[in-house]
Amino acid sequence: MEPGPTEDVEILRKQLEEAFEALKSKDRAIRDLQERVDYLLRKLFGRRSEKVGADQLVLAFLERDLAASADAGDPEADDTPDDEAPRAKPKKRSRRNGRVPLPGHLPRERIVLEPDPADGRCPHCERDREVIGEEVTEELDFRPASFFVRQYVRPKYACH
Repeated sequence: MEPGPTEDVEILRKQLEEAFEALKSKDRAIRDLQERVDYLLRKLFGRRSEKVGADQLVLAFLERDLAASADAGDPEADDTPDDEAPRAKPKKRSRRNGRVPLPGHLPRERIVLEPDPADGRCPHCERDREVIGEEVTEELDFRPASFFVRQYVRPKYACH
């Protein structure tokens, strides 16, 4: 005898429920694998202080697998969708090269540090060296009731 229309509906309903359960199971597996990939990418390309060894990664996933297998016995445990709130990116610190320049309105006191007169002549051609530039180091200083900038100037000499 052929199955009746109500039996066909029941068979289709069971097949649909089985397909839905298989789909939910695959979605959980995909989500778990995506979390693993994200974790590994953070560890591989993250900051040096956040990197860990491969043996530590295996231990971390072993613990996670044990917890997942315990949840597998409870079908209602993972039916709620995860709230995936966007993560705020950490602010990058601005890195300055060197110190901040001292304010231009402060008076400057210039101190020139000349080399010894013996060093002013070229040892090869015995002629006087010419000034080709200078290095200036500024230092904030304080006299009672006033600030000023003391500049130490070191002329650079070269043979022409």
